[in-house]
Amino acid sequence: MRYMEVVCPQCGAKVVTDIYSQQANCTYCHNTFPLNTSGNNMGMNNNYNPGMNGYNPNPNMGGGYMPPINKKKKKTNKTKIIMYIIFSLVLVASAIVFAVDYFSPKPEPPEPDIYKPTPSELSTETEDATVNGFKFKLAEDIDIAAERKKHNNNQIVGRLEIPELFNVLVAQSNDNSYYLTHSVDKEYDIRGTEFLDYRVKPTSKQINIYGHNTRDTNIKVAFLKLEKFLDKEFFDSHPYIIFQYEGGKALYEIKSIKEISETNGEHMKVDLTGQDFIDHFNAITNSPVQSRNISINAESEILVLQTCSHHWDNALYIVTAVKLDYKF
Repeated sequence: MRYMEVVCPQCGAKVVTDIYSQQANCTYCHNTFPLNTSGNNMGMNNNYNPGMNGYNPNPNMGGGYMPPINKKKKKTNKTKIIMYIIFSLVLVASAIVFAVDYFSPKPEPPEPDIYKPTPSELSTETEDATVNGFKFKLAEDIDIAAERKKHNNNQIVGRLEIPELFNVLVAQSNDNSYYLTHSVDKEYDIRGTEFLDYRVKPTSKQINIYGHNTRDTNIKVAFLKLEKFLDKEFFDSHPYIIFQYEGGKALYEIKSIKEISETNGEHMKVDLTGQDFIDHFNAITNSPVQSRNISINAESEILVLQTCSHHWDNALYIVTAVKLDYKF
């Protein structure tokens, strides 16, 4: 539609009407009068904008009646109120969910794999036993063949036990590095596996067994517990080490625990005999942290346990023990 402004011939008021209508109605005096096409009652603006009266004279917008602006404001305000209510409900619901989650008791997180014992650690089920007058809880012997089958690893050579401290399988490869980063299942594991020096046999004159230590107490490795021997009371009350191997079982009495530099390779000499062996034993057991009085001779056999020390850089702990003539 298009609109125009005309003058009422009765009251003189200006009236808006459709340009295509034949007559107009005056909203002031209610007079109905015909449109004068000659132009004497025609308005001056065919695109008349009545503003607040609510008409839309813009021909580009298609014309037509629009709701009064005050009604539009009411609708807008109503929409805002609805949106505000919805937002408030969402905010309250979120606060309730947060409060329930925050104040509800939390379940303990699952134990990470790193906390679990290494695959080489054996059951701690024990039985009462007396060794040279010392009463201990000793672990039962293992079936080495069965352990090899269980772990699919023919490199398992024995079981190392320090009563009431740890009980672990011992493997042996063709070098002294493989089991630093592999489990007894031959899978990659930063905790490694306790292993026998590749140059010796379980019945050798000197056997060396190695295992990891760690600064991170969350990482469970058996040889971390060797640090307990730094305490004199523990050292004095735990004198024995048991090494079970295929076809035999040996008892060792601990001579000393000592802290050395990695550059000191004396304890790595595993093929000495005679007086060289005695001098070697004295060298690796002198200046200990803890020690007991044990004498040896050229025929003696010894066991050396090695792990890292973290008291100073590039340091090691070595525990040296002497084999006893003891029958289980």
